[in-house]
Amino acid sequence: LITGQALRPVAVMVVLTALIIYVNAPWLLALLFFRGAFTVKMLAALTKVVPPLLLGMVPMCIIVVWLRAWYAQRAYATVCIVALIVCVLYPAGAGFFGLSGGATGIAWSYATTWWAVFLTVLMVIEGPAVSMRLFPPGFAAKLLLLTLAILIIGRKAYGVLTPYVDLASPPTLALGVFLTAALMLSTAIAIGGCLGLSPEIDTITRKGLTKK
Repeated sequence: LITGQALRPVAVMVVLTALIIYVNAPWLLALLFFRGAFTVKMLAALTKVVPPLLLGMVPMCIIVVWLRAWYAQRAYATVCIVALIVCVLYPAGAGFFGLSGGATGIAWSYATTWWAVFLTVLMVIEGPAVSMRLFPPGFAAKLLLLTLAILIIGRKAYGVLTPYVDLASPPTLALGVFLTAALMLSTAIAIGGCLGLSPEIDTITRKGLTKK
């Protein structure tokens, strides 16, 4: 039986990772692609796709942990149900959102699909009672506050460092990403401790997820 000790650290880790990528998206994409015929306009267009992909990454990673638990329990019917939901919702959403939004619309379909799957697992497959034990309202509220704190600090750091980062200079891009990510991680540890999320933070930074 999967426990909150397994899922809650994953949720904190994925949210932190998504926030770091989101804040540093222009620099990360420039570091990876900004060469040759790749232009600033292309960079801006690609950056627009990142937010919905990261939004969908959070529930998707949590569902992956659930899938491993279901496989261990030989709950193959549950795995098939989740796979069927994804196979139906994602192509349908990609067609609907893609008509008006192009690649960004397809990315929003990805996010919508995984949040729909996540809510279905919580409310239908696991049930409200189990879901409340896995993700208590207090944890959700603390995670939201932590997310806002990390995002504010990250955006502030990005703004301060932007004048010193050259999109055509990989060393300054890498340094900017490193400094911003380090500050956001430090914020997560400090604010997370104040909010009472120390067990989840400790699991990520010290003990490792495999020990839970």
